[in-house]
Amino acid sequence: MIKKIGPFVGVHGFTSRTEVAETLTMVPQEPLRRLMAGVLMNSRTLAGQMKVLERHPQKEVVADIFPDDPRVVKVIHYATDHPRMLLAQLVEITELKGLRIDGFQLDAWPPLQDLENYLELYPDKFFALKIGHEAMEQVKSMERFKEFIDAYSPMVDAVLVDTSRAGGEPLNVSVVECLRALRGYPFDVGISGSRISDMLPLFGALVREFPNLSIDIGGYGV
Repeated sequence: MIKKIGPFVGVHGFTSRTEVAETLTMVPQEPLRRLMAGVLMNSRTLAGQMKVLERHPQKEVVADIFPDDPRVVKVIHYATDHPRMLLAQLVEITELKGLRIDGFQLDAWPPLQDLENYLELYPDKFFALKIGHEAMEQVKSMERFKEFIDAYSPMVDAVLVDTSRAGGEPLNVSVVECLRALRGYPFDVGISGSRISDMLPLFGALVREFPNLSIDIGGYGV
């Protein structure tokens, strides 16, 4: 069953609860868009193979980063070098001592069966799917894009279209086409990017047509 999380403003790269608390000072008590607080993890940090990686905390401290606050959606931004092991990795993260997350953000297109099997184990969690340039290169056409979205729709609660290639250029038409193609689905829809200075003008241009649009404004402190 789809568990809509509602419109959100996403920020990732948190490494301490203090950073989340500082960000929450800008979030009203009854926000129109909740804060999706993301912590970065990958298969190497999960395995303890990299002691120092910018904005990737050690797995033992991740549980301490997320506060218990209804304004916060607690998310792990996860990337893996071993996609065939994705299910086992997601389960390992979910079972980390003291960790209480709401879900994961993954780059498109993760193995569908792994998402389905995970949600059978943890039906209260959600997946947000980020669609970047490489993912669009795989589908090659809007018709094929819709076919992919139809397949993933039962397993995801949010889809983010990456606009980072747009930079300071005028609004990328393909972004608008993707957002229009996502109308009518039961999940939340948003845009993501790497720099807030690039994202806000895009968001302002799009929100008039998509009033419930979510936005991932990039990394903490960027």
